[in-house]
Amino acid sequence: MAYPANAIMITLASFHKSHGVYGVVKVFVTGVENASCNEPFFISRLSKTIKHYSIHFDTLDVVTSSSSEKHRIVFEKEILGRQILNIIACEGTSRVERFESYKQWQRCIQRSGFIQRPLPFKNATQKVNYESILGSYDKRFGIGKDDGWLFIGWKNEIMCAFSTWKPVPLRMKV
Repeated sequence: MAYPANAIMITLASFHKSHGVYGVVKVFVTGVENASCNEPFFISRLSKTIKHYSIHFDTLDVVTSSSSEKHRIVFEKEILGRQILNIIACEGTSRVERFESYKQWQRCIQRSGFIQRPLPFKNATQKVNYESILGSYDKRFGIGKDDGWLFIGWKNEIMCAFSTWKPVPLRMKV
């Protein structure tokens, strides 16, 4: 089974090897949807997809107003609907939506020759500022950090994760 994450990591690794730490890439920033919708078995994939997208629909209920109802319907049908259909109904190379957990991405990026950099906030005050911005929408939004990742979540479920990386210096060949 083809995994797009692997293709991306192969590209990053080859770019890293050809340019090294002194090349163009100084910092690599990634943001991922935190979901494990890439299960090989249908029932497990269906269950995880329902859980993942129910969070999206819950947040849309909170952040969209009645005046933007037409835009929401288009977004649900054209973006979310197509993603869900692809995850549930397609197999093999026809399935292009293959969300992985942030931990899976972390392993792939590390194997590609990158190490994590510190998170964007260094103290509790900065974290409170981020939380107040999210909380102005709804108190059920949250922000957190763990193992070098910044999370945005809904009702204690991680929706997306962000991290920064830098290339590991390559050893010179003798």
